[in-house]
Amino acid sequence: MSWKPPPQPTCPRCEKAVYPTEKLDCLDKVWHKACFTCEVCKLKLTMNTYKGYERKPYCKAHYPHQTATSVVDTPESMRLKKQTERQSAVAYHKSYEESKGSYTAVASDPTMERVKTQQKLMSSSYDQRGSEEAQPHAHAGSAAAAAAEEEEPAPAPVRRQPEPAAAPAPVHHEPEPEPEPEPEPEPELWLAA
Repeated sequence: MSWKPPPQPTCPRCEKAVYPTEKLDCLDKVWHKACFTCEVCKLKLTMNTYKGYERKPYCKAHYPHQTATSVVDTPESMRLKKQTERQSAVAYHKSYEESKGSYTAVASDPTMERVKTQQKLMSSSYDQRGSEEAQPHAHAGSAAAAAAEEEEPAPAPVRRQPEPAAAPAPVHHEPEPEPEPEPEPEPELWLAA
């Protein structure tokens, strides 16, 4: 029996044996360093500069871009399409322009009722004060002006101020007596016998 060397892997580009000194493992294949080039432009590639596609090396410029294929409309894709249309800025802007200037009813709640009441009170008290100040100058000699001067102005709404809380009684603290220091133990003398 004669001795045979173990079979060497072959390079996928030149189909010759690849020895360990010139071996490059990449894309599940063993390449010669000189044969590891771009499929399109034959630019020499390294482990840092290649991009693999379908187990073939490409440079970054010639790397094939994958394009999306058409998919049959599934319920999920139709839902996503409708959601995208709803969130679209164009559709939002269009609906805004259509509703611009129209009245939108707002539900009435206790806070809104309180604000409306306060606004009415403020505007009515302002109107009363404004009319009282304007009447004496406009109609100084008229009977209506004299009657308006005799009437007492409506009192403004009075707001109650919260009463101040009583001051807390001062607390008297007596200092705690300091503990007396413990006497130090006398050193024991041991005599060696």
